[in-house]
Amino acid sequence: MRKIYDQKLEQHFNSLKEMSLAVNAQLEKAMLALDTLNPVLAQEVIDGDQEINQFMVDIERESYLIVATEQPVAADLRLIFAVLLASVDLERIGDHTRSIAEQIIQNKDKEKIIVLDDIVDEMAVTAQKMLLDVIAVFEKRDVEAAKTIARRDDKIDEGLQEVLRTSKDMLKAQEGQTDQGVSYIRIANNLERIGDYVTNLCERVVYLETNEIIELA
Repeated sequence: MRKIYDQKLEQHFNSLKEMSLAVNAQLEKAMLALDTLNPVLAQEVIDGDQEINQFMVDIERESYLIVATEQPVAADLRLIFAVLLASVDLERIGDHTRSIAEQIIQNKDKEKIIVLDDIVDEMAVTAQKMLLDVIAVFEKRDVEAAKTIARRDDKIDEGLQEVLRTSKDMLKAQEGQTDQGVSYIRIANNLERIGDYVTNLCERVVYLETNEIIELA
């Protein structure tokens, strides 16, 4: 019986890994769409958001079913609910990725602003790497590695501030790119929120291993 139960817990976590890979693929596609100003790719991201939402629904259902049928002990409960909470964070990342794709479609006929594009691209690369790394750390329950990943969010925050400063300078110079500047600010804001949610995932790792609820932001 314990073997079957352990298999259920393993599958529960595997569902989270599958969701994280799907979310990361969405983010990667969104940034490719931005690099190439490709509205078709952006629409694929928007259409794919429903799959991310379904992952969360399925994980929530699995969580309640395991609790109801297996009466898990404290350590197992932490895993079950850490996975559940992490799935919510991932779903939010999916929402912000969708918002990025919507900005791309709205501005598909406008030229890129290279200086802002470079900043946003660097923010996206950092966010993607954080997301990929945190799932591996989640599996290993490596608290120190989780804290290290969370600190990378500072780089994303700095990117947002740089986008805001650059956009403000462009507005003062009246360079006629106000709409594009606003769009880049929105994209950067979404990436900043993605970084925050990855930080939340790092906090789930700490909780899972230590039973402590802490803020890493």
